[in-house]
Amino acid sequence: MLSLAVSLLTYVLTLSRSSGSAAPDQLHVLWMAPVTPVLDGRRPMFSASTSVGALSIAIERVESERLLGDKQINLTSVDSACDAKISLGVLVTYLQHTTPDVILGPPCTVGLRGCVILG
Repeated sequence: MLSLAVSLLTYVLTLSRSSGSAAPDQLHVLWMAPVTPVLDGRRPMFSASTSVGALSIAIERVESERLLGDKQINLTSVDSACDAKISLGVLVTYLQHTTPDVILGPPCTVGLRGCVILG
């Protein structure tokens, strides 16, 4: 499962060729994930800590294999809290200052709904 996640993240990162960045030598990635684990009953389903490993490996692979040439990956992490209002609020706040080339997340349907409307 981890290798699939790494492959998908690597693919997404290399598809994005810094279209809207203010800095053409950087790929701006916004990672929206809940800091506090989202529970399925009593078991934690996912949080930033459950996906940071795959994201880290994907970024290392992109950089080590120079899949983006000399571009540097600039990663910003925000807490989406798996909440529609919070997710939309942090996305709008981020977009006021920076145009991301890639947005990863939010990983939960509730948090994603409001963000998709902006897309």
